This record gives sequence, structure tokens and C-alpha cells, in this order.
Amino acid sequence: PTGVTWAVVAAQATTSGGVYVINTGGLDINIVAGVDGVTANGGGIDLIANSPLRVSRGVTENGGGSIGLSAGGSSSGDNLTISASITASGNGGVSLTAGNNISLDVSARVSAPGLGAISFSAGVGTGSGTLDISGQVSASIGPVTLSGAGGVTLGASSQITTAGGNVVVQAANGGITQSAGGVINVGAGGLGVAARDSTTFSGTNTVTTLGVNLTG
Repeated sequence: PTGVTWAVVAAQATTSGGVYVINTGGLDINIVAGVDGVTANGGGIDLIANSPLRVSRGVTENGGGSIGLSAGGSSSGDNLTISASITASGNGGVSLTAGNNISLDVSARVSAPGLGAISFSAGVGTGSGTLDISGQVSASIGPVTLSGAGGVTLGASSQITTAGGNVVVQAANGGITQSAGGVINVGAGGLGVAARDSTTFSGTNTVTTLGVNLTG
């Protein structure tokens, strides 16, 4: 956004340590002095920007630790933009939070191939922020939660897959829209949908158990 002063961060924990950053102002995960993105090996990754936060290069936890990325605050500029892949190996999970909007670009993937959960929480500060997913979200056994206070949009290229974990899509103050071409495949798990406003699923979805709660 115009007027934001960005700090650029890249880090690599070569031992079992983690990576922990709290920044006042915008934070961009990128390339610094030949270090590409953020990598840890079991100690976890926790990056907080106050705010916004951009993921321009990959974020990887190779040792089973969890990943937390947060764009804090309660204004319209407190957004989390994900343009690169985020991977928590082993049993690590991924938690993505923004005061306002979260967007997952078409080229980006968020994955937790072990037992870890994946959660997106948009609008935690404003109550009106939206979640816009155009890329891939992939979990194995852990649950996937897609929450946008002001609404959730699953684009035509979006893919939400689990081998056995449940998927929950929720919009406390808005609706949910899945475009034709989008995919939800929950394997042996179930799909839960909760929204206040109009909700439409137009993609190719494979669901064993479905629960719906529309409050509007």
C-alpha cells in the first residue's frame, strides 16, 4: 500500500532453533544478502507485523515446528498477502492471521503434510476483513479452517484438500462464494459451512459429511 515503510526480512535457522520477529510497520519476507525467505528446523517460525505483512518468498519449517504469521492491527491496511508457499513439515501447523484482509495468490500454496492444522483468520481486528483464496491449501490429517469475518472467496483456481481432516469455511459477518473451477476435497473428513449472508459453492467438491449453518 502507498505510504507504508517496509522492512525486508529473510532468515535461516541452521540448527534446531526457531525464527521470531516482531516488527512495527510493514514486513516483507523476501531475499536478504543471499538468504531466500525464512527457514527453520524444528524451533518454529513466528513473524508478527504491525502491519501489513507480505510473503514474497517461501516460509518453511523442516523440523516439525509450527508457523505463525500475523498482520496485526484493526485498520483497513492491516493485510496479509501471500504470494509464495508456506510449508510446515512433520506435525507442525500453520496459523495465518490478519487484522483486515488475507489473500492467497494463485501461485502460492499452504501445506501441513503431517498432523498439523492450518488456519486462516481474516478480519480479527476490523470485523469486516475478507479471506480471498486463489491458490492451494493442503493438509493431511489436521483440520483446515478458512475464516473471513467479512466474507470468504474461493477462486476458480483454488484447491482445498485434506486426506482425513475436517474443513471449516466461515464468515461471521458476510457470505461465502466458491467460483466454478474451485476444488474442495476433504477425503474422509467433513465440510462445515457457517455464514451470515448468501453462500454459493460452484466448484468441484468431494465431501463425505456436510454441515451448514446460515444465520442471515
